[in-house]
Amino acid sequence: DLLVMYTDGITEAFNEYNELYGDDRLTNLIKKNNEMSAEELKEKIAKQEEEVERKTLELDERIKETTKEMNEKLKEVEYNTELAIAINKSKNEDKVEELKKLTEKYPNEFQIYSELAFCLTGEKKYEEALVN
Repeated sequence: DLLVMYTDGITEAFNEYNELYGDDRLTNLIKKNNEMSAEELKEKIAKQEEEVERKTLELDERIKETTKEMNEKLKEVEYNTELAIAINKSKNEDKVEELKKLTEKYPNEFQIYSELAFCLTGEKKYEEALVN
């Protein structure tokens, strides 16, 4: 006979596929290895728990990386959308006002300054305004 005591931290751990480790998996591990000593079985369970935890941490890291990439893409989409809205204003004064707001929000985006220079100077002085 064998008595195994454990905490729910083992059975409620999630693997890299977001699957619960569960009572059944622990029970099966114990049944398959019931000839082991208590110490060996404890080490086997701990090893599996560490493996699940390691894979979960790897998954968490991948999720963080993916989230970071998605946030960067969303910022790019937001910028492009705001720029398109500003450029497509029907009145030149409205374009200038919107573009000035965007220079505050995105101070390092050359395209905004380029569009602003075009609106302020007209096509003929456009190149000269970009230089200045």
